[in-house]
Amino acid sequence: MKKGYARLISILVILVFAVTLAACGGGEKAKEGEKAPEKVFLNISTSTSGGTFYAVGGKVADMITKNIPNVQATAEVTAGGVENARLIKNKETNIAFMPGDTLYNAVNGLGEFKSDGKIEITQIAALYETPLQVVTMERTKIKSIKELKGKKVSIGAPGSSTAIRAEIVLKAHGLTLDDIKVDTTTSGEAATQMLDGTIDAAFFASGAPMAAIMDVASKEKIVLLPVEPDAMAVIDKNSPDLFKVTLKAGVYPNVDKDVDCVANMAILSCRPDMDETLVYNITKMLFEQKDEFITAHKSLAKSFTPENAVSQVRITPFHPGALKYYKEKGYVK
Repeated sequence: MKKGYARLISILVILVFAVTLAACGGGEKAKEGEKAPEKVFLNISTSTSGGTFYAVGGKVADMITKNIPNVQATAEVTAGGVENARLIKNKETNIAFMPGDTLYNAVNGLGEFKSDGKIEITQIAALYETPLQVVTMERTKIKSIKELKGKKVSIGAPGSSTAIRAEIVLKAHGLTLDDIKVDTTTSGEAATQMLDGTIDAAFFASGAPMAAIMDVASKEKIVLLPVEPDAMAVIDKNSPDLFKVTLKAGVYPNVDKDVDCVANMAILSCRPDMDETLVYNITKMLFEQKDEFITAHKSLAKSFTPENAVSQVRITPFHPGALKYYKEKGYVK
Protein backbone atom coordinates (compact mmCIF):
# COMPACT_ATOMS: atom_id res chain seq x y z
CA MET A 1 0.00 0.00 0.00
CA LYS A 2 2.79 2.38 0.87
CA LYS A 3 4.46 1.77 -2.48
CA GLY A 4 1.19 2.28 -4.36
CA TYR A 5 0.45 5.47 -2.43
CA ALA A 6 3.92 6.86 -3.16
CA ARG A 7 3.54 6.07 -6.85
CA LEU A 8 0.18 7.87 -6.95
CA ILE A 9 1.70 10.95 -5.33
CA SER A 10 4.54 10.96 -7.90
CA ILE A 11 2.09 10.81 -10.79
CA LEU A 12 0.08 13.71 -9.34
CA VAL A 13 3.23 15.83 -8.96
CA ILE A 14 4.20 15.18 -12.59
CA LEU A 15 0.72 16.11 -13.80
CA VAL A 16 0.71 19.36 -11.82
CA PHE A 17 4.14 20.25 -13.22
CA ALA A 18 3.02 19.54 -16.78
CA VAL A 19 -0.10 21.71 -16.40
CA THR A 20 1.97 24.56 -14.94
CA LEU A 21 4.52 24.31 -17.74
CA ALA A 22 1.80 24.43 -20.37
CA ALA A 23 0.29 27.50 -18.74
CA CYS A 24 3.64 29.28 -18.94
CA GLY A 25 3.50 28.98 -22.72
CA GLY A 26 1.36 32.14 -22.80
CA GLY A 27 -0.93 30.90 -25.54
CA GLU A 28 1.83 30.22 -28.06
CA LYS A 29 1.14 26.50 -27.99
CA ALA A 30 -1.85 25.07 -29.77
CA LYS A 31 -4.91 24.18 -27.71
CA GLU A 32 -5.72 20.51 -27.28
CA GLY A 33 -7.02 19.10 -30.53
CA GLU A 34 -5.68 22.01 -32.59
CA LYS A 35 -2.69 22.04 -34.91
CA ALA A 36 0.30 24.10 -33.84
CA PRO A 37 0.51 27.35 -35.89
CA GLU A 38 2.81 27.14 -38.88
CA LYS A 39 5.94 29.27 -38.79
CA VAL A 40 5.66 32.39 -40.93
CA PHE A 41 8.64 33.32 -43.12
CA LEU A 42 8.94 36.90 -44.36
CA ASN A 43 11.21 38.28 -47.07
CA ILE A 44 12.27 41.92 -46.73
CA SER A 45 13.63 43.37 -49.98
CA THR A 46 16.20 46.11 -49.40
CA SER A 47 19.01 47.28 -51.71
CA THR A 48 22.63 46.56 -52.50
CA SER A 49 24.70 45.65 -49.46
CA GLY A 50 26.33 49.09 -49.16
CA GLY A 51 23.00 50.92 -49.01
CA THR A 52 21.02 52.24 -46.07
CA PHE A 53 17.95 50.19 -47.10
CA TYR A 54 20.03 47.07 -46.47
CA ALA A 55 21.26 48.24 -43.06
CA VAL A 56 17.80 49.28 -41.87
CA GLY A 57 16.15 46.22 -43.43
CA GLY A 58 18.53 43.97 -41.55
CA LYS A 59 17.51 45.61 -38.28
CA VAL A 60 13.80 45.27 -39.10
CA ALA A 61 14.25 41.58 -39.94
CA ASP A 62 16.19 40.95 -36.74
CA MET A 63 13.60 42.73 -34.59
CA ILE A 64 10.68 40.88 -36.17
CA THR A 65 12.37 37.51 -35.66
CA LYS A 66 13.19 38.30 -32.01
CA ASN A 67 9.94 39.97 -30.99
CA ILE A 68 7.05 38.53 -32.98
CA PRO A 69 6.36 34.90 -32.06
CA ASN A 70 6.44 32.24 -34.76
CA VAL A 71 7.75 34.65 -37.43
CA GLN A 72 11.17 34.59 -39.08
CA ALA A 73 12.18 37.50 -41.30
CA THR A 74 15.13 37.75 -43.66
CA ALA A 75 16.56 40.88 -45.29
CA GLU A 76 17.48 40.26 -48.91
CA VAL A 77 19.91 42.12 -51.21
CA THR A 78 18.25 43.58 -54.32
CA ALA A 79 18.95 46.23 -56.95
CA GLY A 80 16.74 48.66 -55.01
CA GLY A 81 13.33 50.28 -55.19
CA VAL A 82 12.35 49.51 -58.79
CA GLU A 83 13.14 45.82 -58.44
CA ASN A 84 11.45 45.76 -55.03
CA ALA A 85 8.18 47.03 -56.50
CA ARG A 86 8.25 44.30 -59.12
CA LEU A 87 9.01 41.67 -56.48
CA ILE A 88 5.84 42.76 -54.67
CA LYS A 89 3.90 42.65 -57.95
CA ASN A 90 5.06 39.07 -58.55
CA LYS A 91 4.44 38.07 -54.90
CA GLU A 92 8.11 37.18 -54.53
CA THR A 93 8.55 39.30 -51.41
CA ASN A 94 6.43 40.44 -48.48
CA ILE A 95 7.95 43.71 -47.32
CA ALA A 96 10.07 46.14 -49.35
CA PHE A 97 11.90 49.44 -49.04
CA MET A 98 11.18 52.09 -51.68
CA PRO A 99 11.86 55.79 -52.16
CA GLY A 100 8.70 57.86 -52.40
CA ASP A 101 9.09 58.69 -56.09
CA THR A 102 9.55 55.04 -57.03
CA LEU A 103 6.52 54.02 -54.98
CA TYR A 104 4.42 56.76 -56.57
CA ASN A 105 5.35 55.64 -60.08
CA ALA A 106 4.78 51.97 -59.23
CA VAL A 107 1.24 52.38 -57.89
CA ASN A 108 0.30 54.66 -60.79
CA GLY A 109 2.01 52.71 -63.59
CA LEU A 110 4.18 55.69 -64.56
CA GLY A 111 7.74 56.17 -65.73
CA GLU A 112 9.75 52.99 -65.39
CA PHE A 113 6.55 51.05 -64.61
CA LYS A 114 4.58 51.87 -67.78
CA SER A 115 4.99 48.31 -69.03
CA ASP A 116 4.03 46.86 -65.62
CA GLY A 117 0.80 48.74 -65.19
CA LYS A 118 -0.38 49.83 -61.74
CA ILE A 119 1.10 47.75 -58.91
CA GLU A 120 -0.86 47.34 -55.67
CA ILE A 121 1.41 48.28 -52.78
CA THR A 122 0.52 49.51 -49.30
CA GLN A 123 2.55 51.44 -46.74
CA ILE A 124 3.71 50.50 -43.28
CA ALA A 125 5.61 53.70 -42.52
CA ALA A 126 7.74 56.45 -44.03
CA LEU A 127 11.08 56.18 -42.26
CA TYR A 128 13.71 58.78 -43.19
CA GLU A 129 14.98 61.15 -45.87
CA THR A 130 17.04 59.63 -48.69
CA PRO A 131 19.21 62.34 -50.28
CA LEU A 132 20.77 61.66 -53.68
CA GLN A 133 24.44 62.25 -53.01
CA VAL A 134 26.75 62.99 -55.95
CA VAL A 135 30.31 62.13 -54.96
CA THR A 136 33.70 62.55 -56.57
CA MET A 137 37.29 62.52 -55.35
CA GLU A 138 39.08 65.85 -54.75
CA ARG A 139 41.85 64.76 -57.13
CA THR A 140 39.43 64.77 -60.11
CA LYS A 141 39.10 68.58 -59.79
CA ILE A 142 35.36 68.21 -60.60
CA LYS A 143 33.40 70.87 -58.71
CA SER A 144 29.91 70.77 -60.23
CA ILE A 145 27.41 68.34 -61.70
CA LYS A 146 27.69 70.09 -65.07
CA GLU A 147 31.39 69.18 -65.10
CA LEU A 148 30.46 65.49 -65.20
CA LYS A 149 30.09 65.84 -68.97
CA GLY A 150 32.44 63.39 -70.67
CA LYS A 151 33.32 61.71 -67.36
CA LYS A 152 32.76 58.11 -66.32
CA VAL A 153 29.97 58.15 -63.73
CA SER A 154 28.20 55.40 -61.80
CA ILE A 155 24.45 56.06 -61.74
CA GLY A 156 23.59 52.98 -59.68
CA ALA A 157 22.60 49.41 -60.37
CA PRO A 158 20.21 48.68 -63.25
CA GLY A 159 16.65 48.63 -61.95
CA SER A 160 17.49 50.92 -59.04
CA SER A 161 15.71 54.11 -58.05
CA THR A 162 19.18 55.70 -57.83
CA ALA A 163 19.56 55.37 -61.61
CA ILE A 164 16.13 56.93 -62.21
CA ARG A 165 16.84 59.87 -59.93
CA ALA A 166 20.36 60.37 -61.29
CA GLU A 167 18.91 60.88 -64.76
CA ILE A 168 16.45 63.47 -63.37
CA VAL A 169 19.27 65.42 -61.71
CA LEU A 170 21.50 65.27 -64.78
CA LYS A 171 18.66 66.50 -67.01
CA ALA A 172 17.98 69.42 -64.66
CA HIS A 173 21.62 70.43 -65.13
CA GLY A 174 21.36 70.25 -68.95
CA LEU A 175 22.92 66.80 -69.33
CA THR A 176 21.66 63.46 -70.64
CA LEU A 177 23.03 59.96 -70.15
CA ASP A 178 24.63 60.33 -73.58
CA ASP A 179 26.76 63.17 -72.18
CA ILE A 180 28.49 60.91 -69.65
CA LYS A 181 30.18 57.52 -69.74
CA VAL A 182 27.58 55.52 -67.86
CA ASP A 183 28.67 52.95 -65.29
CA THR A 184 25.99 50.79 -63.61
CA THR A 185 27.68 49.21 -60.62
CA THR A 186 26.35 48.73 -57.11
CA SER A 187 27.10 51.33 -54.45
CA GLY A 188 29.82 49.22 -52.84
CA GLU A 189 31.52 48.63 -56.19
CA ALA A 190 31.22 52.31 -57.12
CA ALA A 191 32.98 53.29 -53.91
CA THR A 192 35.87 50.97 -54.70
CA GLN A 193 36.07 52.20 -58.29
CA MET A 194 36.25 55.84 -57.21
CA LEU A 195 39.18 55.01 -54.98
CA ASP A 196 41.08 53.14 -57.68
CA GLY A 197 40.28 55.80 -60.30
CA THR A 198 38.29 53.65 -62.75
CA ILE A 199 35.29 56.00 -62.43
CA ASP A 200 35.25 59.74 -61.84
CA ALA A 201 32.07 60.13 -59.78
CA ALA A 202 29.03 58.27 -58.50
CA PHE A 203 25.41 58.83 -57.49
CA PHE A 204 24.28 57.33 -54.18
CA ALA A 205 20.66 57.43 -52.97
CA SER A 206 20.79 56.78 -49.25
CA GLY A 207 20.43 58.19 -45.79
CA ALA A 208 23.46 60.23 -44.79
CA PRO A 209 26.05 59.33 -43.74
CA MET A 210 26.13 56.30 -46.03
CA ALA A 211 28.51 53.46 -45.15
CA ALA A 212 29.95 53.14 -48.67
CA ILE A 213 30.69 56.89 -48.92
CA MET A 214 32.07 56.98 -45.38
CA ASP A 215 34.47 54.19 -46.29
CA VAL A 216 35.82 56.20 -49.23
CA ALA A 217 36.01 59.43 -47.22
CA SER A 218 38.02 57.70 -44.50
CA LYS A 219 40.71 56.82 -47.04
CA GLU A 220 40.86 59.89 -49.29
CA LYS A 221 39.28 63.34 -49.52
CA ILE A 222 35.93 63.41 -51.31
CA VAL A 223 33.79 66.22 -52.73
CA LEU A 224 29.98 66.30 -52.65
CA LEU A 225 28.59 68.01 -55.75
CA PRO A 226 25.61 70.28 -55.01
CA VAL A 227 22.37 70.55 -56.98
CA GLU A 228 22.41 74.11 -58.34
CA PRO A 229 19.48 76.45 -57.49
CA ASP A 230 18.24 76.69 -61.10
CA ALA A 231 18.32 72.90 -61.42
CA MET A 232 16.46 72.56 -58.12
CA ALA A 233 13.69 74.79 -59.50
CA VAL A 234 13.34 72.47 -62.53
CA ILE A 235 13.18 69.40 -60.28
CA ASP A 236 10.58 71.03 -58.01
CA LYS A 237 8.40 71.70 -61.05
CA ASN A 238 8.69 68.30 -62.71
CA SER A 239 9.17 65.87 -59.80
CA PRO A 240 6.80 66.76 -56.94
CA ASP A 241 7.89 63.75 -54.84
CA LEU A 242 11.45 65.08 -54.61
CA PHE A 243 12.43 67.88 -52.27
CA LYS A 244 15.56 69.77 -51.26
CA VAL A 245 17.62 68.73 -48.26
CA THR A 246 20.87 70.22 -47.05
CA LEU A 247 23.63 67.92 -45.88
CA LYS A 248 25.48 69.72 -43.14
CA ALA A 249 29.23 70.27 -43.09
CA GLY A 250 30.95 67.40 -41.34
CA VAL A 251 28.53 64.71 -42.46
CA TYR A 252 31.63 63.02 -43.94
CA PRO A 253 35.30 63.52 -43.04
CA ASN A 254 36.77 66.70 -44.61
CA VAL A 255 33.44 67.82 -46.10
CA ASP A 256 33.58 71.30 -44.65
CA LYS A 257 30.55 73.04 -46.16
CA ASP A 258 26.81 72.46 -46.49
CA VAL A 259 25.64 70.79 -49.70
CA ASP A 260 22.14 70.92 -51.24
CA CYS A 261 20.73 67.63 -52.56
CA VAL A 262 17.38 66.32 -53.74
CA ALA A 263 15.69 63.72 -51.58
CA ASN A 264 12.51 61.90 -50.78
CA MET A 265 11.30 59.68 -47.99
CA ALA A 266 12.30 56.04 -47.68
CA ILE A 267 9.06 54.11 -47.25
CA LEU A 268 8.62 50.69 -45.70
CA SER A 269 5.99 49.07 -47.91
CA CYS A 270 4.29 45.70 -48.12
CA ARG A 271 1.93 43.51 -50.10
CA PRO A 272 -1.74 44.40 -49.52
CA ASP A 273 -2.57 40.76 -48.81
CA MET A 274 -0.31 40.49 -45.77
CA ASP A 275 -2.05 39.43 -42.57
CA GLU A 276 -3.55 42.46 -40.79
CA THR A 277 -2.53 41.36 -37.30
CA LEU A 278 1.03 40.69 -38.40
CA VAL A 279 1.43 44.14 -40.00
CA TYR A 280 -0.17 45.72 -36.92
CA ASN A 281 2.39 43.98 -34.69
CA ILE A 282 5.29 45.03 -36.93
CA THR A 283 4.15 48.67 -36.91
CA LYS A 284 3.66 48.62 -33.15
CA MET A 285 7.08 47.05 -32.65
CA LEU A 286 8.86 49.77 -34.63
CA PHE A 287 7.37 52.51 -32.49
CA GLU A 288 7.34 50.81 -29.09
CA GLN A 289 10.93 49.67 -29.55
CA LYS A 290 12.06 52.83 -31.32
CA ASP A 291 15.23 53.15 -29.24
CA GLU A 292 16.51 49.89 -30.68
CA PHE A 293 15.20 50.51 -34.19
CA ILE A 294 16.92 53.87 -34.68
CA THR A 295 20.32 52.34 -33.92
CA ALA A 296 20.20 50.92 -37.46
CA HIS A 297 21.14 54.28 -38.99
CA LYS A 298 21.66 57.91 -37.94
CA SER A 299 18.96 59.11 -40.35
CA LEU A 300 16.32 57.32 -38.30
CA ALA A 301 17.22 59.17 -35.12
CA LYS A 302 16.28 62.47 -36.77
CA SER A 303 13.47 61.45 -39.10
CA PHE A 304 11.56 58.51 -37.62
CA THR A 305 8.66 60.26 -35.93
CA PRO A 306 4.89 59.62 -35.97
CA GLU A 307 4.41 62.76 -38.06
CA ASN A 308 6.88 61.63 -40.72
CA ALA A 309 5.70 58.03 -40.64
CA VAL A 310 2.20 58.99 -41.79
CA SER A 311 3.24 61.91 -44.03
CA GLN A 312 3.30 60.04 -47.34
CA VAL A 313 -0.25 58.66 -47.41
CA ARG A 314 -0.92 60.79 -50.49
CA ILE A 315 1.27 58.34 -52.44
CA THR A 316 -0.53 55.11 -51.54
CA PRO A 317 -2.77 53.93 -48.66
CA PHE A 318 -1.56 52.35 -45.45
CA HIS A 319 -1.94 48.63 -44.97
CA PRO A 320 -5.02 48.05 -42.74
CA GLY A 321 -2.78 46.67 -39.98
CA ALA A 322 -0.59 49.79 -39.93
CA LEU A 323 -3.65 52.04 -40.15
CA LYS A 324 -5.20 50.29 -37.15
CA TYR A 325 -2.15 51.10 -35.05
CA TYR A 326 -2.01 54.73 -36.20
CA LYS A 327 -5.69 55.24 -35.39
CA GLU A 328 -5.28 53.69 -31.95
CA LYS A 329 -2.45 56.10 -31.19
CA GLY A 330 -4.23 59.10 -32.70
CA TYR A 331 -1.60 59.66 -35.39
CA VAL A 332 -4.34 59.67 -38.04
CA LYS A 333 -8.07 60.21 -37.75
